[in-house]
Amino acid sequence: MLRCCQEAYLEPKWTFDGEPYKGGWCRPQTDGPPLRARLLMKAAKVFPNLKERLWPLAKKDLDWLVDNFAMNSCDLWEETRDDDFVWNRVVQLSALAEGADFTENPNDKQRYLDAIQQKGEPLANHIAGESGEEYITNCPASNMGEDCVRYDKQLDGVLILTLIHGHPMVATDAVKLPSFLDAKVANTVKQLCLVFCKSYPINTQDTDAKVPGVLLGRYELDHFGHQSQGNPWVLITASLANLLYKAAAEVSQGGKADPAWANVFQNSKGDWWHSGWTGSAKDFIAAGDGVLKRLRHHMKDGMHLYAARREECVAMLFFFSAGGYMISVEL
Repeated sequence: MLRCCQEAYLEPKWTFDGEPYKGGWCRPQTDGPPLRARLLMKAAKVFPNLKERLWPLAKKDLDWLVDNFAMNSCDLWEETRDDDFVWNRVVQLSALAEGADFTENPNDKQRYLDAIQQKGEPLANHIAGESGEEYITNCPASNMGEDCVRYDKQLDGVLILTLIHGHPMVATDAVKLPSFLDAKVANTVKQLCLVFCKSYPINTQDTDAKVPGVLLGRYELDHFGHQSQGNPWVLITASLANLLYKAAAEVSQGGKADPAWANVFQNSKGDWWHSGWTGSAKDFIAAGDGVLKRLRHHMKDGMHLYAARREECVAMLFFFSAGGYMISVEL
């Protein structure tokens, strides 16, 4: 049983009068403390005059993370529970790494680094697939919880958000995720595309019509949305474009794309993103543009606050917030 002071860190919603939301919601949410801490530390850098007010607040969340890690928690979508979702794990580790870089107290710095060491690698038990085809998983690759099994959430659009938002926002060797050019990232994108091209007829229709790109959703057994069938999510799809642009930036800085990336683009029906793949920055930009073109193809009269239907060309947009904090999409 959590004490009330612990529950406060994990509340997903608060009212404007400073009270926790008393209605039904998925609790606890262990991504709240790290997301808050990361936001507060970033704000303190942008507004140095507020550092003395913001850092003590961030420190409370970081200190909580030191003592609380492998706790059963809701996932990013606030639906299912496990004690080792990759999103929760990665943002917690990155928050501690950023805290170690931010603090001026050597004791705090060491505590945060020790906690990272204790908690292990970011993707520990989150790699599946045969040799050469390894991809990242949302749920633990082995010994996953009941909810992960029931909803088959190994392959989940949250993987794209984790790769985009999970990297520490400081230069550090304490926590490292794969490069955007890495084979595991390429294979993860490929697996997600295979899932949602099979699940969403709209992807097949677009490919047959020579519309580039792909629409991604949350997970294959998702029942939230139109006719309880699940939908493509614009947030996740746009984040895929973001990932491809970040990969282009890495190539521009001298990085080399793993050959696995060629399979993402050339082994899909109709080469629906890009043909003649060479792994250049221009290729990644073209692929990212293709994703946004497919999104734009389904946008009519602006953007609306829903997900795109899986079978119909409806102009809708779904925003998502986790733990009371909007997750931004960098375009």
